[in-house]
Amino acid sequence: EKYRGLPIPSAYKHLAEVSDVDTSGIPFFWHLPRSGGSTVRDLLTDCYGLVMATGQGKVPNDLSITALKVLERPLVVGGNGTVKFINVDVYTKEGIEKAKQLGLASSGLVDVVSSRLLLETSTMFTADHFGRLFTIFRHPIHRAVSTFHFVQDTVWRRNRNDLADISIEEYFKSGS
Repeated sequence: EKYRGLPIPSAYKHLAEVSDVDTSGIPFFWHLPRSGGSTVRDLLTDCYGLVMATGQGKVPNDLSITALKVLERPLVVGGNGTVKFINVDVYTKEGIEKAKQLGLASSGLVDVVSSRLLLETSTMFTADHFGRLFTIFRHPIHRAVSTFHFVQDTVWRRNRNDLADISIEEYFKSGS
């Protein structure tokens, strides 16, 4: 109650207020790792066919691109369709700066933005093309347990013998 009516900090000035019932704007999914974010991204692109600005749009020399365009790649699982992404990587600060320079928010090319960088991505939107922030939160303990299992099971970590037979308690005490 004590925070009701406080203004949004200026860094977030181009994100819509929750109480604003206007349905325009560009959906901005703040992706929190190990909270179901990859599933949300897959639903938005694979199932709904939305064009997304995300880390998937990374292309070689993406910081040297001079124009935004929609890239297509085949669906990974099921179907014969394609998934569409913008050719900038908004999972990096440099990619977000490039997206701002090229006017991503006003381009009309993107249906939804997904990034882990809340502050930096928020600055990409404008007064005329504002963001509509949404996210999924997961209990922090559940996220930590999920991270443990992910790290222990990921192929690129399997070469680390110190994680093969470690308990979850030992993992968190070690600071890995």
